[in-house]
Amino acid sequence: AAAGTAEAATTLGFLDLPRAFSFGNKGFQSVEMEVGNLIRSFAEKAMEESLLEEIKLTLEAEMREWNVSPHPRKKKPITFKEYLSLPKEMRPPVTITVCYNMGWQKHSSGNKYDSISGHAFMVGARCRNILACLVCSKLCAICEGAKRLNKEPAAHKCVKNYEGSSKGMEAHTALELVENAKYHRGFIVGCIVANNDSSMKAL
Repeated sequence: AAAGTAEAATTLGFLDLPRAFSFGNKGFQSVEMEVGNLIRSFAEKAMEESLLEEIKLTLEAEMREWNVSPHPRKKKPITFKEYLSLPKEMRPPVTITVCYNMGWQKHSSGNKYDSISGHAFMVGARCRNILACLVCSKLCAICEGAKRLNKEPAAHKCVKNYEGSSKGMEAHTALELVENAKYHRGFIVGCIVANNDSSMKAL
């Protein structure tokens, strides 16, 4: 369940910590931001490790296939050890298979899609770990609050990154993750496994 300032103050009170119940919005937001940055940093590191594991498993599978049936017109695949020995910018992009799905903050009824945010995950088909993720948001609470007061928003990291329909988020994030994989992560998505009802088929 979601927890905010009141729940945090109650928990701190149970722990008999000083000034627990004076823990206001400002203090909560400061701690939330610091913890959030640590969680994101840990998640990014974990996804990089998972990507290397997926590449390792893919290259090993390619080598097994080559040893069974070498193709005279195809170049022999490199080993994972050879891959790691190359400078990062010189490593050849590895084509991998991924599973993709998206969830929304608010469940749709089948006829109505109006969630303000959604979260997409790309999972390695071989290692079964998350390789990439993206959160789509149609709203920023800080920007909206300032707009209602007819003021300029305070300096913040705006989370709004999407303008289209909630249903269209799935296709939008799939394309963005695939492009990011190719141009910034060093791998190519060769095949995507997704649900039958995925709106990604629109691509």
